Amino acid sequence: MLTKEAILSKLSIIEKEIAELRRQIEWEWNIPKDQKKRYQTSLWGQFPELQSLTDEEIEEAENIWEKHLEKTINEL
Repeated sequence: MLTKEAILSKLSIIEKEIAELRRQIEWEWNIPKDQKKRYQTSLWGQFPELQSLTDEEIEEAENIWEKHLEKTINEL
């Protein structure tokens, strides 16, 4: 059985992870569209195969990621 201190320690770590995930989500949602395009362009330089993806496919992947992330946050 875990001690109270161990539980509180794990809870603190989880709270920090949730806070970081929230910051990342807020940052993503607040990025202007043109800045997202620049980010995509830099990714394309690193991963040329991404250039073949349409905006709709990229948006679909982002939506799936956001839903999974939101589900994970809610589970915590």
